[in-house]
Amino acid sequence: MKKILLFALLFVCIGLSAQNLSLNELIALRKMDLDQVESFLTKKGWHYKTGESPEEGKLGKAQFVYGTGGDFDYAESFLTFYYPVYGENRIDIQIGKSQKATEYLEAVKRFAPSPINTKVENGNLIKIYAGATTTFEFTTTKSRNRFGNDLASWHLFIVENKDYETQFGYF
Repeated sequence: MKKILLFALLFVCIGLSAQNLSLNELIALRKMDLDQVESFLTKKGWHYKTGESPEEGKLGKAQFVYGTGGDFDYAESFLTFYYPVYGENRIDIQIGKSQKATEYLEAVKRFAPSPINTKVENGNLIKIYAGATTTFEFTTTKSRNRFGNDLASWHLFIVENKDYETQFGYF
């Protein structure tokens, strides 16, 4: 009986640690510099995958992965930190589990943001919400893997309102 309880507890703990960033942590990451982001994510079990330096007119980016099982191309989650030479940073996280995507969406809605737009674009469902200073864009995508299985993934893009308006034309 003790072994069954221990196994059940271990299973629950592993499930709870899956993709281990809260919405508040994602929002805080957007305000950090690259060194702070890398340090924070490393402490949370994320791994640096690849990146590019910023240039005038082009954002730099650093991509991190979580839940890799040793294979960085097939991670549970991917986080891209975009940073300019001057200006505001952006966060884009790809989520592989619907439960975590729903958790993020519900957390955003608790901020009572204004819904800006819901649309289908290139087969993807996109929902855009704007809070007092931050825009949240949720994208649901469907694709087929190399084995012919249908897959769903979700992206959450977090950006400053003015930056979103300038780059993507909403508001």
